[in-house]
Amino acid sequence: MTNVQVFLKTALFSFADVPNVADPVPSSVLMVEGQIVENRSGGVVIDVKRYFDGRRRERNGQTQRLFIPMGKIDHIREPSQ
Repeated sequence: MTNVQVFLKTALFSFADVPNVADPVPSSVLMVEGQIVENRSGGVVIDVKRYFDGRRRERNGQTQRLFIPMGKIDHIREPSQ
Protein backbone atom coordinates (compact mmCIF):
# COMPACT_ATOMS: atom_id res chain seq x y z
CA MET A 1 0.00 0.00 0.00
CA THR A 2 1.08 3.53 -0.73
CA ASN A 3 1.33 6.23 1.93
CA VAL A 4 -0.94 9.20 1.29
CA GLN A 5 -1.54 12.61 2.80
CA VAL A 6 -5.18 13.57 3.29
CA PHE A 7 -5.79 17.33 3.49
CA LEU A 8 -8.99 18.27 5.30
CA LYS A 9 -11.38 21.19 4.77
CA THR A 10 -11.99 21.44 8.51
CA ALA A 11 -10.14 20.05 11.52
CA LEU A 12 -10.97 16.62 12.89
CA PHE A 13 -13.37 16.81 15.82
CA SER A 14 -11.53 15.99 19.03
CA PHE A 15 -11.89 16.08 22.79
CA ALA A 16 -8.09 15.98 23.24
CA ASP A 17 -7.98 19.42 24.89
CA VAL A 18 -10.78 18.65 27.36
CA PRO A 19 -9.48 17.70 30.83
CA ASN A 20 -10.21 14.13 31.98
CA VAL A 21 -11.42 12.99 28.54
CA ALA A 22 -9.32 10.41 26.70
CA ASP A 23 -9.28 11.00 22.94
CA PRO A 24 -6.73 9.36 20.60
CA VAL A 25 -7.20 12.11 17.98
CA PRO A 26 -5.15 15.25 18.68
CA SER A 27 -6.82 18.65 18.38
CA SER A 28 -6.48 21.03 15.40
CA VAL A 29 -5.65 18.28 12.88
CA LEU A 30 -5.97 19.42 9.24
CA MET A 31 -3.81 16.76 7.56
CA VAL A 32 -3.32 13.07 8.24
CA GLU A 33 -0.78 10.70 6.78
CA GLY A 34 -1.18 6.96 6.44
CA GLN A 35 -2.46 4.24 4.15
CA ILE A 36 -5.88 4.01 2.53
CA VAL A 37 -7.43 0.69 3.46
CA GLU A 38 -10.75 1.07 1.67
CA ASN A 39 -12.54 3.49 -0.64
CA ARG A 40 -16.24 3.77 0.09
CA SER A 41 -18.83 5.82 -1.75
CA GLY A 42 -19.07 8.23 1.19
CA GLY A 43 -15.39 8.49 2.11
CA VAL A 44 -12.17 6.62 2.76
CA VAL A 45 -10.95 4.36 5.53
CA ILE A 46 -7.34 5.16 6.39
CA ASP A 47 -4.82 3.72 8.82
CA VAL A 48 -3.54 7.01 10.21
CA LYS A 49 0.10 7.07 11.32
CA ARG A 50 0.77 10.82 11.63
CA TYR A 51 -1.26 13.98 12.31
CA PHE A 52 -0.47 17.59 11.36
CA ASP A 53 -2.04 20.95 12.14
CA GLY A 54 -2.60 23.85 9.72
CA ARG A 55 1.01 24.98 10.07
CA ARG A 56 2.29 21.50 9.18
CA ARG A 57 3.46 20.86 12.74
CA GLU A 58 3.21 17.21 13.71
CA ARG A 59 0.73 16.51 16.51
CA ASN A 60 1.00 13.57 18.90
CA GLY A 61 -1.74 11.01 18.36
CA GLN A 62 -2.34 7.30 18.37
CA THR A 63 -2.03 5.20 15.25
CA GLN A 64 -5.59 4.22 14.39
CA ARG A 65 -8.05 3.43 11.63
CA LEU A 66 -10.41 6.30 10.77
CA PHE A 67 -13.27 6.75 8.32
CA ILE A 68 -13.05 10.21 6.79
CA PRO A 69 -16.13 11.38 4.84
CA MET A 70 -15.58 12.79 1.34
CA GLY A 71 -17.26 16.05 2.39
CA LYS A 72 -14.44 16.65 4.88
CA ILE A 73 -11.62 15.94 2.38
CA ASP A 74 -10.11 18.74 0.31
CA HIS A 75 -7.63 16.51 -1.52
CA ILE A 76 -5.43 13.44 -1.20
CA ARG A 77 -1.91 13.12 -2.53
CA GLU A 78 1.00 10.73 -2.49
CA PRO A 79 4.00 12.43 -0.88
CA SER A 80 7.17 12.56 -2.97
CA GLN A 81 9.72 9.94 -2.01
